[in-house]
Amino acid sequence: MITFLILSALGMGVTQFLKKSTGTATDSQGSEENRQRLQLITKTLKEDLQQAVFLNPSCAENPAPNPASAINTPCSDVSVRGGVQPYPGTALSTISALSSLSPPANLEAATSSLAILTDSLRILSYDFTGSFNCRLNRGRAINPSQTAGQGSGAERLWADSSCSALLGATSVGRLFILSEVFDTDTSSAATTDLIPYSNLFQITAYSDLGTELQIDVQSFNNRFNQIGGLARSGFSNRARIYPVKFIEWSYDDGSGDQAAGLYRREIRPTSTDLLGYGEWKLIDPAAVGIQFYPLTATTTTPIVHQRTLQLDADANNNGLEDIKGITPRIVLQGERARTDGKTFDNPLTSTVETGNFSITDARFFVEMRNTKTNN
Repeated sequence: MITFLILSALGMGVTQFLKKSTGTATDSQGSEENRQRLQLITKTLKEDLQQAVFLNPSCAENPAPNPASAINTPCSDVSVRGGVQPYPGTALSTISALSSLSPPANLEAATSSLAILTDSLRILSYDFTGSFNCRLNRGRAINPSQTAGQGSGAERLWADSSCSALLGATSVGRLFILSEVFDTDTSSAATTDLIPYSNLFQITAYSDLGTELQIDVQSFNNRFNQIGGLARSGFSNRARIYPVKFIEWSYDDGSGDQAAGLYRREIRPTSTDLLGYGEWKLIDPAAVGIQFYPLTATTTTPIVHQRTLQLDADANNNGLEDIKGITPRIVLQGERARTDGKTFDNPLTSTVETGNFSITDARFFVEMRNTKTNN
């Protein structure tokens, strides 16, 4: 009897040891799988963010100091007002249904008011490799022109003929920014007050005139072009043109048309598809959610915004153009369940879950490369 009891105790100990070892191995394997998946997400998202355009639109409330052009376009008439556009508490189905590129109504809302625990993000990114350098034709005194063009709300730009290899007929429908650096204090010889301004536009007509390239930008009933046109935003014939595209990141919980997971898509219009909304590509099917924490920096302190933007009157913290970096928070769920009864909680929710799949809660910071401080 004593021998039987000893053997039974040893058997139970061995069973518990094997069960714990199996659970630990499963947990370790799940953590390693999460780590590998996180590396892929981090690499892709970081590359997208580091190519974000420094979009500092010139409009009535944020004018470029160019006295040669009347700046009377309200900033509300500018479709896109920042190279990085957070959409707090927005799911994939919601951002897919948007017919406007304007900032969301809850951009500066209290974080506690967000009903959805995950966020979306839209990035305006440069769309070229190697070198791209296209300037306006400086031979024209008024360039861009606010009166020429075809149709209501049209205007015309003339680019240097050397840009023909970079633009061409395939440019119709594509997205570009018009960018120019202005001296905000002409009374001083210092160069620390040079500020770049840039506005988004879509080419709606193109003609190669031999000595110059004629570009029409139709703002009437156009999703991307600002109302009133670029010439009303203070740009001169010293501005330059760069091709861009949009990249969006979002999460879907599986309740809509998509399966659950983390998604990415590109918006790249063409002459045959003037909206250019690409298909959502599944990045990770086992992601639990994603949040974005923007960072701005005043002259005295950095400000980490809690998903929504906490803006104020400070010139370095009063608009989307002031975002210097983004901290994405990504929560991943393992694909293998623990067998020893250990449970895991989703940190994004207020309730305590008791799932058997390992959870990885990761954050990393991405600094914007194309800000006005290092442009």
